[in-house]
Amino acid sequence: MNISVIGAGYVGMITGVCFADRGNKVTFIDVDREKVDKINNLLPPIYEEGLEEMLKRNGGKIDATDDYAHLPDSDAIFICVGTPSRKDGSINLDYVKEAVRNIGEHMGDKWSVIVVKSTVLPGTTEGVVIPMLEKITGKKVTLARAKDIKKMGFEFGGIPCIGSDLKMIVDQKVLKEEYVFGSAGSPYVGIKIKTKDLVKLNSAEVFDICREV
Repeated sequence: MNISVIGAGYVGMITGVCFADRGNKVTFIDVDREKVDKINNLLPPIYEEGLEEMLKRNGGKIDATDDYAHLPDSDAIFICVGTPSRKDGSINLDYVKEAVRNIGEHMGDKWSVIVVKSTVLPGTTEGVVIPMLEKITGKKVTLARAKDIKKMGFEFGGIPCIGSDLKMIVDQKVLKEEYVFGSAGSPYVGIKIKTKDLVKLNSAEVFDICREV
């Protein structure tokens, strides 16, 4: 399976490298050329215990670029860009919108699973991401929200949550099997997209609090 991961930060790197370790071909897309060069030299741009070893072990299945031209070949696209807080406490969606714009402009006729993993407020996926894609592509779009409920570390555990309003999206192999990082039949929870937005936001807030403590 060909998987594109937009954003080579903490979330994107761990997601993409784990996909590669399960036998998938992964392409990271990031505007930061330093990150792109590091990944192509099998050096992770972020630190997480065991990540560099896993990256090097799967070097033949991983590459990085700042070009969206290959997107039509993707079976699944994961949006993992940052959503930093503004001074007033609101979430900055500029990077998400830029990723969505590029996806819309470069997608071909091939059907792909598009998954939002970035932290956004409830309703953002349905109220911002989907309308943008539909306007750019002129096609009806349904996305998924995914976030595995886990400790913030390299040892994945817990039960993943997949948010989508269409059962056929949740049942896609990339989500039901590959994204779970387990074998076929691994447990997962299917919920509404807006609910998934809330789950992801709350898990990020809990992590920030724990980090301060």
